[in-house]
Amino acid sequence: MYDRYFVRRMLRHLQSTCGSSDENGGLTRAPRGLQDFDELYTAPTCGFADASSYYSASSAAQFVPTIRLPAHILTSRDDPLIPFEPFSKLVLPPAVKLHVTDSGGHLGFLGRRGIDPDIRWMDWRVRDWLMALDHGARDSTPRRNGSRARATDLQAR
Repeated sequence: MYDRYFVRRMLRHLQSTCGSSDENGGLTRAPRGLQDFDELYTAPTCGFADASSYYSASSAAQFVPTIRLPAHILTSRDDPLIPFEPFSKLVLPPAVKLHVTDSGGHLGFLGRRGIDPDIRWMDWRVRDWLMALDHGARDSTPRRNGSRARATDLQAR
């Protein structure tokens, strides 16, 4: 759903900025999704052989092992835009904690009422994490009511 929506928007943007009346924005064929769009347009436009090369060179994963300040990476297995697989391969230094949820979509992370003051689950986890840092605590995933968040925390390897 998001995938097709973003591709349609990017094609419209290409049509307007490149002056193309072609419904594919001047591409050889209509992209089937974001990765296909990156294969047909983004990678070649930015000087990469293909989308895979573009993703590898542009990924923040190459910088994660050198992070020395406390950092918290939050992702979801059901993110429609960013696949989980690269997160499972990250080499995490001690300062970085990876918090993985089964659901949350792409930056959605909404929860049920009653656990937190409102449904903004991610916002409360960020607040909890910052408060834990402020208090020197190492566990950064407590819920407001003291129970543990329903997620898998992958520890540094």
